[in-house]
Amino acid sequence: MQVLIFVMFSESLHHPISLDVFESTMFWVTRDAGELMKQDKFGRGVPVVITKDLVNPSGVKGKQLL
Repeated sequence: MQVLIFVMFSESLHHPISLDVFESTMFWVTRDAGELMKQDKFGRGVPVVITKDLVNPSGVKGKQLL
């Protein structure tokens, strides 16, 4: 069994407090800016801010709608 480990080092993560991977996208919530962000899970492309100014964010969870 082969295990691949990817580590992202970037200033764009902004102290994530929660992280979730759904399909090929990584989502995270930042502590300081209160932003919900996404990026390709392999680090391709640039991080995209989905929403910002969240008050006291505590987590993020990806879910497929049926």
